[in-house]
Amino acid sequence: MLTKKNFEILHYLMIIIVPIIFILLPLIYIKYIAWIPLAIVITWVIYNGCIIDKLHHNKANIDTTLTDNITPFLKLFNKTLAIYIYKKYLQNTNRPTYIIFSYFVLLVTIVCYRLIYNIDYIKSINS
Repeated sequence: MLTKKNFEILHYLMIIIVPIIFILLPLIYIKYIAWIPLAIVITWVIYNGCIIDKLHHNKANIDTTLTDNITPFLKLFNKTLAIYIYKKYLQNTNRPTYIIFSYFVLLVTIVCYRLIYNIDYIKSINS
């Protein structure tokens, strides 16, 4: 198992290396890896946190502060459904935060693919 210091260094390296990879890789390779951040965020929603944290729970510095920032939004549409979803799925978890974050990562992934394929389309027109 990793020590707490090594565990934190691993997370910091991942946070630094992933954006650098997206900046330095040629466009041809980014097409195939642009979905990876979305897959990571989906695992956060499923496992209620990072799977690496779950594997090293005794070593990780896990924030146990629970948030509930999606139920007020759901109450705008249907109060009964919002209360049901909160009690059934969101109570005592950080999933609402991960769900909202996954929405933004999904948008960024869609924009990334649209830009990639628009660049390819423009290249094919010009050549």
